[in-house]
Amino acid sequence: MAFLTASDKLYNPAKDFINITFSDDDQTERTYQITDASGKLVLSGNLVAGQRIDISDLSSGFYIVQVGTSKGLDKIEKLIIE
Repeated sequence: MAFLTASDKLYNPAKDFINITFSDDDQTERTYQITDASGKLVLSGNLVAGQRIDISDLSSGFYIVQVGTSKGLDKIEKLIIE
């Protein structure tokens, strides 16, 4: 899963984990939020480039992943968990 450039894409579907990388090699700490199709927050935390996020406890379905910094939202991507 890659963020921060228009050409980066989220590799779907996912099953047990997702990796978030940053195209700009910036090691700034970022936050992430994963919400389900109804908008309910199901997972969130802090991350750095290359960090693996365990999604094995999430049910199959459609989710939204948001990544941001203290300056604001960087990227929003769709996530499908099988």
